Amino acid sequence: HRTACGKTLTQHSYWVAALTPTYAHCGQRLTIWARGKRYHVRVQDRGAYRLDGTTLDAAPGLRAHIGFYGTINVTIQRGWV
Repeated sequence: HRTACGKTLTQHSYWVAALTPTYAHCGQRLTIWARGKRYHVRVQDRGAYRLDGTTLDAAPGLRAHIGFYGTINVTIQRGWV
């Protein structure tokens, strides 16, 4: 269960996987806004790149923290704002 960035995926993992080359740098800091709240996360996995517009895949711990288990729209900005 190792990621492309060398991390281990667990139920408590709190990071995102970049599914587009735009955010594909391991360790890159991102601020995402979801459901009216701001979250600071790091990219700890990358690929497989998707053509359907999907940008990020949230790890289980982040999904639980935000409170979603399907697909939601988020706003993404590089760096921590």
